[in-house]
Amino acid sequence: MPASVIRCLRTTSTWEDSQEIARAVSETGINRLLVVTDWYHARRALGIVRRELAGDDVEVLFSPPPALTYGPNDWWRQEDGLVAVVNEYIKMGFYCWRYGLAPWRCQ
Repeated sequence: MPASVIRCLRTTSTWEDSQEIARAVSETGINRLLVVTDWYHARRALGIVRRELAGDDVEVLFSPPPALTYGPNDWWRQEDGLVAVVNEYIKMGFYCWRYGLAPWRCQ
């Protein structure tokens, strides 16, 4: 993948990320998107991005960054994993309330 197609977002929230991504898709007409985010954040990130792009014919793919010191099978064993996952559940609840993003509808 050429470096020219990589775009880092200068946003402060997943919601702002989705808005910026939708704007970029509209401006460039891209039809394939790779979202790089941690495994515990992927459901919310992909859910909100896919919702913003619902009217566009864009394939949204996901790839996690290099492994953390914890994963889906042992996150509760380390304080940073426990904090990250619990915070993500709180954020998912907020996104459900604020933006109507139901976790069971995120794929």
